[in-house]
Amino acid sequence: MQIVEYRKHLVNKEVIDPEWVIKGGYFYDRDNDTYMGFVLESSERNYYIPDTVTHLTQEEAIQRVKNIHVTYPWLKSKDENLNRVYKTEEEIVTWVTRIIEELPDSANMY
Repeated sequence: MQIVEYRKHLVNKEVIDPEWVIKGGYFYDRDNDTYMGFVLESSERNYYIPDTVTHLTQEEAIQRVKNIHVTYPWLKSKDENLNRVYKTEEEIVTWVTRIIEELPDSANMY
């Protein structure tokens, strides 16, 4: 699987993930209206993915989420006084890594 940053598409008056995104909607960045998702490797597909889609390494994906976290902190929970508790940088790395590593093999996607 490849990690991508993409924008949603308007189809029949509905805003949805592009059909070529196998699993998407992760880590919305409200500053540029993009999401992170996953697509099949180019050798495993026979369809086009637009050249404007940004492909990310795992390290770039983690950094993207860290960058979002600086401006829009990811909420972890609320404490006993209902104060917001935000994820630490280490928790961000673990969170993103777990999502990437828990993806099924592309052979098991269909």
